[in-house]
Amino acid sequence: MTTIAHNGTITHAGIPNPNYVADSDIPRYAAIRFPNCVSGNEMQRLPDQVKELKYAKLPFKTTAAHGDTFLQAWIGLWRRYSSAPFVFAGRMQKKPALVNGIKNFMRIVDQILAKAATYLRKVDEPTYNRMKYSHRDISLQH
Repeated sequence: MTTIAHNGTITHAGIPNPNYVADSDIPRYAAIRFPNCVSGNEMQRLPDQVKELKYAKLPFKTTAAHGDTFLQAWIGLWRRYSSAPFVFAGRMQKKPALVNGIKNFMRIVDQILAKAATYLRKVDEPTYNRMKYSHRDISLQH
């Protein structure tokens, strides 16, 4: 691993991406570790929010590779004219509980990962910008 930054109490580490090409859409790092970004209380908010999505009938899937206890769900989609995935609630207008659950989940993820996003911006700003753009709410833009 390569040390990216160190300020006495926080050491961030990253694995350089062997496929990285400057000025491309490929992230600079294959993996980055930002310790101490999320507290225990913040971590508990995510499973609680996933339960809300289950009650709102979000269609979770399982895979043979992960077993039947590992639930996964896509909460975004690819628009044909876009190179980036978006969270899109427009097609679920008849399911307001699900739309609100997805919006709450995304808001909580944004809050919890704000510190990590700040670090990512410092070490790989182009990747940060692509992720921020892809993550924007377009539920009112159909």
